[in-house]
Amino acid sequence: MSFRAAADAAATACLRRLGEGTATYQHASGAAVEVEAMLEEGAEVPDASGQYVERTRALSVRRAELAQAAVAGDQVTVLGQRYRVQRVLADDGLVVRLAVA
Repeated sequence: MSFRAAADAAATACLRRLGEGTATYQHASGAAVEVEAMLEEGAEVPDASGQYVERTRALSVRRAELAQAAVAGDQVTVLGQRYRVQRVLADDGLVVRLAVA
């Protein structure tokens, strides 16, 4: 098994174990996919300038589960609650972390 495959398997296991379960990710273009998601309330992340830390709601999903790259304006429904993607916080190629509101 390659390192990337092992890392992807680990990311999948973490999201399944620690996450909220299956969520519906709706791209702004209209394509909807089911993803494993982990929602983090009160996440401390750098603001857009990188100078200050702000508290926000963050959502993590596996990059491979998204039909296309995540962008501001996409929507995700987690545990019956709909959120709008505000910005991409991090994308390491395996897991995408998004600021949602």
